[in-house]
Amino acid sequence: MCLPGATATADARLAGLRADLVAFAAVLAEIDVAELSEGSLGETVSDLMRVRRQLEGSVAAIAGRFSGSSEWAADGARDPIAWLRARAGEGFGAAREVMATAAECTSFPAMAAALRRGEISARHVRMLGDVARHFPRLRTHLRDAEAHIVDLARVSEPPRFRRELIALCYRIDPQGARDDVNDREREFYFRASALMDGHVRVDGMLPAEVGQLLIAALESARRQIAEAAPTSETDPTSVAGSTSGTDPICEAVAGPAGASGAADAPELDVFGQPIPAQDPIDVRALGQRNVEALQRILV
Repeated sequence: MCLPGATATADARLAGLRADLVAFAAVLAEIDVAELSEGSLGETVSDLMRVRRQLEGSVAAIAGRFSGSSEWAADGARDPIAWLRARAGEGFGAAREVMATAAECTSFPAMAAALRRGEISARHVRMLGDVARHFPRLRTHLRDAEAHIVDLARVSEPPRFRRELIALCYRIDPQGARDDVNDREREFYFRASALMDGHVRVDGMLPAEVGQLLIAALESARRQIAEAAPTSETDPTSVAGSTSGTDPICEAVAGPAGASGAADAPELDVFGQPIPAQDPIDVRALGQRNVEALQRILV
């Protein structure tokens, strides 16, 4: 490895480090882990996880600079997230997380510095930003207490860190925290109104814990419906399970009753494959399947 001198420009130093990182990653990927001896495997994993956190911090810092630049617009992208999706091959969620971390690092520089040192994770930074959005009256207080918050993040896993942050908000300004919660709860509602034709229109905004319960219940009901759906092998009206000449499906395959002692060959598709009596694949949109799932939950 050849590190650029301290007198080199930031661009030159970054270019050299990028080349070294790519080379190091390639060498690391070629190591046959089956040949590694025991004794330091756990320490290696721990070191690599710390390096990953440091890289996440650098990615967030550079992504913040990229977001405020004209690079993505010059390429015709709609926004920095769209540019990253096209160039990095990542999904929308991953690209959005990078930009969200970058934004929170700008708002909380002490947390950003701790991330770049590998002391905390990017998830800690995003959780702090999420709590700050939930308690907008306390954002200034959270910035003032950032040194203490960094200490909390160092010793707390992300779920516990979130709980500690919320408790801190109530200690700093109990009334402000309650007012923010009340403001947020006024945004939640659920309406079900009957229309003139008897149909029912449903609309609403649910809190996270209630919404997740509803989503889980719908997913479970959809899964039960799919598992209970008959297939061409088990459907009693299918070719293999029906021999009645009065059955319309049987007639389509074997002809009228008494015309032949055995059923003719089933109808074939353009690829020469037998056409099943019932297609087991549900091609309806998710919203349509949710209606049947909701009915299953309610009855």
